[in-house]
Amino acid sequence: MTTGSLNAEATDTGTETASRALVGLEGDCAALRLTPLSQPELLEFLDNVHTAQQLLQAAVLHAVREVGRRGIPADQGAPSARAWLRGVLRISPGAAGRLLAQAEAVDRNPELDAAVADGRVNAEQLAAITTALTELPDDLSPQIRGEAAATLADWAPHLDPVGLRTAGRRILHHVAPDIAEAVEGRWLHQQEREAHAHRHVTLSPLGHGRVRLESVTAGHLDHAWPGSGRTTSR
Repeated sequence: MTTGSLNAEATDTGTETASRALVGLEGDCAALRLTPLSQPELLEFLDNVHTAQQLLQAAVLHAVREVGRRGIPADQGAPSARAWLRGVLRISPGAAGRLLAQAEAVDRNPELDAAVADGRVNAEQLAAITTALTELPDDLSPQIRGEAAATLADWAPHLDPVGLRTAGRRILHHVAPDIAEAVEGRWLHQQEREAHAHRHVTLSPLGHGRVRLESVTAGHLDHAWPGSGRTTSR
């Protein structure tokens, strides 16, 4: 047996031992009687267990990403990674999709990965950050996308998931304001074109010489860029 195979075997054994020990510890925590604990002890227990739960999220995401990298779902005949996760973990399609998106986000953004792994970003905050990253333009450079992820991770200790979701809608204005203005301009132009294309007038006879007029017209589209604060003018 070569040195490499010995190291691989040792690593595999260590990982297996650690994961089994972790399951055992979780079981012990779940079985604990909390009634005898004093209030400070109970609050410390709650904080510690919640922190451990968030840290485990990083381990789950790393495992999900490695499964995808090895092509295991395809090798096992699954139609998609989402379907495979749904079956193996017995979770909903939505939950499987979120796991895949978050696993990809931490894989592509080392600073975000580190923030999740050391507990600075919890599971709900990560969901908000991942949503914000998926809503960025597809043609955005990896550097700017990484800056957006790192910035949101830096804000996580000060914002709850709702606050991060709100901040995420404006993150491009923070890390790349020039690009944000250009993207906003393209979005407004697209909306104007769609409004113009769907304008129409409908005349419906009501009898007795009356006609109902219904119309959809293209007004001035100075509105509705998410987070812009602009109002509609007509």
